[in-house]
Amino acid sequence: MASERDYQRTIVATAKDFGWRLHHARPAQDSQGHYRTAIQGHAGFPDLVLVHRRVGVFFRELKVSTDLSEDQTLWATALLDAGADWAELRLPDQLDDFCQWLADAPRKAAGIE
Repeated sequence: MASERDYQRTIVATAKDFGWRLHHARPAQDSQGHYRTAIQGHAGFPDLVLVHRRVGVFFRELKVSTDLSEDQTLWATALLDAGADWAELRLPDQLDDFCQWLADAPRKAAGIE
């Protein structure tokens, strides 16, 4: 079974191919072998922020086998309450459909179908 990181690479490559800007904070390994993500602010921020000038701004949390953490749930609630487009992507089940959406949404928004 592929890892969340493997699925994320596929999503990132697809997004870039179809003109999306994106952000992901990649964790780094410390001297004890633990993974840490240097942030300022609240933990649990979504894995990906995807932006397309014709389509909009989207926050996506990628999950393979675990549930949302409490911090991730707080971010989801805050973003949704503020009117943002936040969603959890269950991988691998939703991978193909999401990548297809990344490819199709800019064309549809431009009136090219």
